[in-house]
Amino acid sequence: MTRLTPAEARTLFPGQVPKRHKYNVAGQERRTYNGVVYHSALEVTVAQELDYRQRAGEIDRWERQCPYPLAVNGTVIGTYYADFLVRDAAGKVREVIECKGHWTRDARKTWAVFLALYQTKLEAEGTQIILRRQQKGRR
Repeated sequence: MTRLTPAEARTLFPGQVPKRHKYNVAGQERRTYNGVVYHSALEVTVAQELDYRQRAGEIDRWERQCPYPLAVNGTVIGTYYADFLVRDAAGKVREVIECKGHWTRDARKTWAVFLALYQTKLEAEGTQIILRRQQKGRR
């Protein structure tokens, strides 16, 4: 008996064989909160926590996927997208939150460059940089 590869099955049975995601991530239903599809279930949990904090009056507002240009010697070499920014009533950034389950090599490099360029400046302004890691064995 010959087994078909997923690509062969998709060509023989179009629309019937779901394409596997490149990474092992939770299903779209588990990654959706308030009509927004997040990159991971951990991001959904953090978004829920931020909503609770906002309703309690602890924070004014929060934003997701905020870009930070990574420029070295005046040349932009990439962009880091913070998963969440927490702002106070004056609009000042109080927290930069990064959610990570699995570190890729590119993610580690981008995070290191972001910290090298922005950590001192953000901490001088009173901004916390928070790295939320998913616990091993949990999805």
